[in-house]
Amino acid sequence: MSNEMVQYTSENFVAEITSENASYCSLVPKTDADKEIMFNAVNAPEHKISDEIGEVIKVKDVFVETVETVDQNTGELATCPRVVLIDDKGKGHHSISKGIFSALKKLFVIYGTPDVWEKPLPIKIMQISRGANRMFTFTVVK
Repeated sequence: MSNEMVQYTSENFVAEITSENASYCSLVPKTDADKEIMFNAVNAPEHKISDEIGEVIKVKDVFVETVETVDQNTGELATCPRVVLIDDKGKGHHSISKGIFSALKKLFVIYGTPDVWEKPLPIKIMQISRGANRMFTFTVVK
């Protein structure tokens, strides 16, 4: 990723910080403890999915937002999904990954969204190859 800094005019910055961005969160905090878990998990996740290949995460909640990244090959800005999986201990596992996002969409079609799950859903993080590209995904495990 590039270390380039994005400069905002004051109007753009205010609009970005006050407007609604494209995001989804299954956790609806009702207590201060819930708010603390949500904020810490999405703002400063403890784990990177890229470091967890082969690991099982017991997913309790999900946070997804769109972020802009710089394509390392072309230098162009691209909008990508940032996914934070919140485990049964309230810890965040994050990735900017179209593969994780795609798997999550399929998971929601089959299992429903986390608010209807009876218990946290165990998933195993995987990395697969698509031609010359590698991407992250996951499988549901017992």
